Amino acid sequence: MFVSLLMGLSVSSTAMAAYVLGVDAARPVKKWVTAFESLGVESISIAKDKVTVSLKDGCVLSVYHPDQAPASATRVTGNAVAGWSPGCEGVEGRDEALNVKAAGQLKLPWINLAGEASSGKSASQEATIQARTDAKRALVRNDLKRAQRALKPILTGKDIRPIDRVGLLPLIAASGLRAEAWKVANDPAMNEVGVSLLASVRTMLLAGAGLGAEVARVTIEKDNACHAAPILSASLTMRAYESTLRLGERMRALDPGCFAAYQEEAEAATMLRDLERQKKVTLAAMERFKGDERLAPMEEAYLVAHGQVDVVQKRLEARLAGGDRSSDVVKELIGFYIAPERRAENLKRFRAQADADKADDMAAFFTGVLLHYTQDFEASSSYLERVEKVLATEARLFIYRAMNAFNLGDMKTAKRLLGKAEKLDLEDPDVVYCIGEIYRDEDRPRALKALNAYWHQTAFTSDPTSVKQQRVAGMMRAIERCIRDKTPAPCPGPWEHTFDSVAMVAGKKAADEKVQKLKDQGMIGGGTTGPPPGMELPPGVEPPPGFKPPADWDPSKGPPPGFKMPGDFKPPPGWDPSKGMPPNMKPPGMDSKGADGKAKKTGS
Repeated sequence: MFVSLLMGLSVSSTAMAAYVLGVDAARPVKKWVTAFESLGVESISIAKDKVTVSLKDGCVLSVYHPDQAPASATRVTGNAVAGWSPGCEGVEGRDEALNVKAAGQLKLPWINLAGEASSGKSASQEATIQARTDAKRALVRNDLKRAQRALKPILTGKDIRPIDRVGLLPLIAASGLRAEAWKVANDPAMNEVGVSLLASVRTMLLAGAGLGAEVARVTIEKDNACHAAPILSASLTMRAYESTLRLGERMRALDPGCFAAYQEEAEAATMLRDLERQKKVTLAAMERFKGDERLAPMEEAYLVAHGQVDVVQKRLEARLAGGDRSSDVVKELIGFYIAPERRAENLKRFRAQADADKADDMAAFFTGVLLHYTQDFEASSSYLERVEKVLATEARLFIYRAMNAFNLGDMKTAKRLLGKAEKLDLEDPDVVYCIGEIYRDEDRPRALKALNAYWHQTAFTSDPTSVKQQRVAGMMRAIERCIRDKTPAPCPGPWEHTFDSVAMVAGKKAADEKVQKLKDQGMIGGGTTGPPPGMELPPGVEPPPGFKPPADWDPSKGPPPGFKMPGDFKPPPGWDPSKGMPPNMKPPGMDSKGADGKAKKTGS
């Protein structure tokens, strides 16, 4: 399990705004506090700019707007930060109680007295963040056109701050709009970001992400180290992982409070499978930012990499039970549940839950997923269809249903469902993998493009020697060959899924049953080889393996039941098989002159 590549945009605040709480703050505060009443809550106080929760043992939890919080407030919850009063003992245990039991993240109605959006970000900043997120998703799949569509509005936006452009320009260039990015980088307005960042971003545009990150590493200073976070993030997105490690380490050394430095450096180490570096950075972050909810992805990646899968699974299951049905949680749990060594046990557990409680949506969902891996495609779809309305935004629901339909011979439904999955999730590589499977004969160029996107997307998150990666490499070669040679369908290759495989399996089963019936009747089988005594065969004609004729067979009356001679064979009346092959039979590969003397008598 790896940390997501899609990180939020680091936005530097140029001025301290004043935030106060709206009159409707009481409801979210009470709901949030109710979830951890077991800590012994004595009173709640809501002032104009902070919330105070007093406990019976004298400890006080204070909640602030992030831009107005003291250094002691380090625990992030929703759009607020919280901190315990000095001298409060057992803070770690209290934070754990908040993490596990709190009813989601606290969302307070902050009012910005400067008139900006209540989130603390202007509309242009929100648009910038969304554009950057969409572009990174597209670039992960090597979809340059989609990345351009996301980023073009930013190029012409007049209210985008220069500091926000720093992290966007490398993405704009990577999408193919290099000249446009260079023009913006040379706009005089960009000078306000400072010499270090400007030199770094221009170097990225001219010489690549790695060299740009190196320029930042040697030019940043203590007072602006964390301002290089957009450069660090761009370096990570462009897969310049070694440079990301070095820049992240330098930023941490100059500014130990820069969370982005730990976050991006740990992810780069994860991608490079440098587990010692990952451990070092993650543990340092956990010590420095204890209780910070931003640690969760970093810590979970570390725990999985170091064999503590059960710990992460329990955490994710707790989040799911608390109502968090986000795609990240669902996909990670699927990865744990379908592990071969646990698959049967998990299927038994979830199926029992789903059958006992028709309202247990997640049990039905996981049952359907696990049944897909047992190739019980009809049963899988029946469970998955139960949750279509409640999980309508979960791409995996439609991926599994699409491949079930494909295996059941319903191409129209498979395409429709896979189209839904593609619209819902641009991050999941299995979407493009399944496009490659389904369209390998319907639209081979599209299938090849999809598999190339899968390969690009998983280049650093999967072992290239794994069974699946080797299969995908073989699938790409197969489609390339079928396009080149104009091979008619089906295109031969190492496919995981076969169209209408259920019917094929049923047909094979029927054929096997027919063979077994003939064996039971003594028509075939029995361990003998060659024709029965008294029967002569021409060269190239062989009886079925294990052929056994009935005891009362008369060789003068033609082949026995269960044995097929050439279609034009008709023994003449009075033919004596002991004297060789009849004159009207032409052996394969022989002319009529040699027909009489070259009959083969098997076993003689």
